[in-house]
Amino acid sequence: MIKPVIQTPKTIEDKILFFFQSGNINDGFDLFKKNFGAANPPDESLVVGIFKELQLNRAVQHSYDFIKDVNEWLPGKERIMRALEIASNALFEEKLKSGHDILKKAEVIANEFTKMNSTGAVGQEKLREENERVFKQLVESGLAFFYEAIKIHPEDIRTLKRINFCLEQLGKTEEAEKVFQKITDFENAQIEQAAETIKEAETKVESEEEKELRRAEELKVEFQKIKELNAAGKISELLPELKSFLLREPNYQEARVLLAQIYLDKKEFHLAQRSLEWALHVDPRYLPAVELHRKFLDTKLGLLKRGIDQFLSKALQLGVYHGKPWFLKAVSCLTQALEIAPNDIVLLDNIHLCYSYLQMHSDAHQILGRIRVAAPDFKPTWEKEKEKSYCFLAGYAYHNDNSSLEIFRRFRREYLLNTAIGRRVNTFYCRNSIVLIAFAERFKIPEILFRFLLFPIKTLFRTI
Repeated sequence: MIKPVIQTPKTIEDKILFFFQSGNINDGFDLFKKNFGAANPPDESLVVGIFKELQLNRAVQHSYDFIKDVNEWLPGKERIMRALEIASNALFEEKLKSGHDILKKAEVIANEFTKMNSTGAVGQEKLREENERVFKQLVESGLAFFYEAIKIHPEDIRTLKRINFCLEQLGKTEEAEKVFQKITDFENAQIEQAAETIKEAETKVESEEEKELRRAEELKVEFQKIKELNAAGKISELLPELKSFLLREPNYQEARVLLAQIYLDKKEFHLAQRSLEWALHVDPRYLPAVELHRKFLDTKLGLLKRGIDQFLSKALQLGVYHGKPWFLKAVSCLTQALEIAPNDIVLLDNIHLCYSYLQMHSDAHQILGRIRVAAPDFKPTWEKEKEKSYCFLAGYAYHNDNSSLEIFRRFRREYLLNTAIGRRVNTFYCRNSIVLIAFAERFKIPEILFRFLLFPIKTLFRTI
């Protein structure tokens, strides 16, 4: 942001800045020199302010001279040193450009020499002499700018080459050779410095590689001790050591896999899965992690299937009303199992059965679609059992009395399903009994009422 022009300067510093802001550089310098010097150096902020105004006024030479003097009065000031670097570069480029522009003019005159020499006109001799004199004057003027530039950056090869060119054009062979030798020395020094830099970089790379190798060997030794604890079965000692190791080296694959194996053995599947996912994220093709992940999924699926069998068996034994919590547990296990084996027809059939008993019709219909895709000819258990022996009302009334339930199953198989009227009654029963049970559950109708309603059928069929 450009600082606004001081309207009513009060202090000496403000008056000095006011002159520079107004473009009155000479008066500004006069006032500055009267009040400040090596014995009484100015404040750093005033120096920076004057330097900025000189830059805005494109006073390149003034900027350089000013900041060079002040840098001697206030040595080690970072902002002033940075300003001196900027001023030096700006003045150097200006001198270089001025000398280059003059040499371009000299080149034009040199081309005219060539044309005159080719014509061979005797009357043009004096003109050629004049052109040659002007050419030399231009080359000397350009050379003067290059000499000023080289004072600022003494080792700039680009400037030295132009000085060498000017000296050769002026016929100053000895001086030209000295400059050429400087150029050669500087170029050789640059080559040596580049070679040294490359060598240092290579040494550094080698050093880093050695450090990595040494670190890898140290980790290998440390992890070997952890493996020995595992081989000895000292899990209580092993786990803290292994976790501490992984805090320092979180991407050490072998350690991650070992931790996952320990959690898997302890049946802590969530922690085992998290450790395996980390290992596979670091390297998806790391074979021990891939194999353990496969084993993890097989183990988890096996345990889930055992749970499903137990929960579903209990749910079917208790019936729709009393078995509802067990159906829900079975659904939870089935959902996790289907994440591992999404096309397993037995799992799909079981979850369809659970959803159907729980009257979750939308979910059941969705699963039925997956069954049709996976096995078009497969008939779900729910559809088969609707035609067989499940007794919804009897299950609600006699959920713990298997002998009573068996009477109603036999009644359905041997009497209802063997006649046309009986099959119609069975169809009506299958469609409406689940709704009736849901109604009974909702309003807490006692089981004994259903036993009373079913008692005539039970008594009659028991005597047959």
